[in-house]
Amino acid sequence: GAIIRAANSFLAREIMILGDEPHYEKASMGMEKYENVVRLPAEADFFAQVQGRPVWAVEKDHARTSLYDVRAFPRDVVLVFGSERAGLPAAFVARAHEVIGIPMYGVNHSFPVAVAAGIVMNEWARQKHARPELQQ
Repeated sequence: GAIIRAANSFLAREIMILGDEPHYEKASMGMEKYENVVRLPAEADFFAQVQGRPVWAVEKDHARTSLYDVRAFPRDVVLVFGSERAGLPAAFVARAHEVIGIPMYGVNHSFPVAVAAGIVMNEWARQKHARPELQQ
C-alpha cells in the first residue's frame, strides 16, 4: 500500500503486484484508485508483461552498482522490489538488466521495502523530470 502511495507521488505509469497477496489498502491512502495497478500471478507473467523494457532490480546483496552511481535510468525502466523477508527471487536478479543497491550506513541490514521503493523512485523521478527525453 505504501509503495502505491509513493508511486503516485512520483508519477509512475503502472504498478505491478506479483502473486495474490492483498496489499494493505489503508497504507495506500486511496491512491490505488488513481493508479494502473496490474496483478500478475507468476514470474513468467511478469516477464511477458515487461518484454522489451529494461528491468532493474533493487537488491542490496546482489547489487552491481549503487543507486548513487546511476547517471540515467533508461526510458521505460521497470523497477523491481522484493519482499521484506526474502528480497527478490534469484530469477529476477538473474534476468535483470541491472541490479542496484541503496547504500546504508547504520547497523540495519536492509530498508523496509516501502522505504527502499520511495528512495529509488525519488531518484528516478528526479532524473526523469530533469531530462525531457526520458519522459514516458
